[in-house]
Amino acid sequence: MIHNPNLPRYEALIIPHEALEEGGVEVLRAGIIEGELHVTLRPTFEEPGKWGDLLSEVVRRIAKAYAAAGPVREDEVVMRIRTAFVGVDEVPETKSRKSARKKTAKRPAKPKRRTKKRARR
Repeated sequence: MIHNPNLPRYEALIIPHEALEEGGVEVLRAGIIEGELHVTLRPTFEEPGKWGDLLSEVVRRIAKAYAAAGPVREDEVVMRIRTAFVGVDEVPETKSRKSARKKTAKRPAKPKRRTKKRARR
């Protein structure tokens, strides 16, 4: 296919060497287009919770890549991703969380739902 210079380029990642040799199934592709996340995926797993295993492995690999490229440690990368994923209010107390709490507005508490007790006859 010839690239039209008037069209913007999309910088796709390479297909893993093992996939070319052994075969496999692509389950997730993500790209940033004009600042927005675009995702295509194949709901491969019968149990949706298995996506947690896959995403955990992706996070570990992201952490290794950042640690290899710069002065940040793998565990710090994992903590930053976890904090962004679950939200700062759900992460165990750490120095990072204390400073993050000062920067973010506190969420209003959800009102408690009251149920009326029915009288027994």
